[in-house]
Amino acid sequence: MKTVQALGCLLLLVALTLAALLFRDLPSQASASQAGAAGIFLFFALGPAVGAAGLLLLPSTLILLWPRMRQRFGIRGFWLGLWGLNLMVVLTGVALAAWVGWVVLTSPFPR
Repeated sequence: MKTVQALGCLLLLVALTLAALLFRDLPSQASASQAGAAGIFLFFALGPAVGAAGLLLLPSTLILLWPRMRQRFGIRGFWLGLWGLNLMVVLTGVALAAWVGWVVLTSPFPR
């Protein structure tokens, strides 16, 4: 469980760091090819990496909500802090997905 929590957090940090490095050098008046390359990166690299991190973190973080499971897997000290950070990331992701779903379902545009 500790490995899954660490790998999920590491994957998310690497993906967000790469995105920050890419978009830091992207000027506000970017050409179409630069903007297209950034979009391709978002679609084929950042999206799957964040999705894979979510698939790793969501079940393992939810399982660790029970104190008995935290005790069984030895989650204390540093690992408890990492789990807390991952819990905030998972809750933010779930809230964001629910909000996007609500916006799509309540939009006045025909489906």
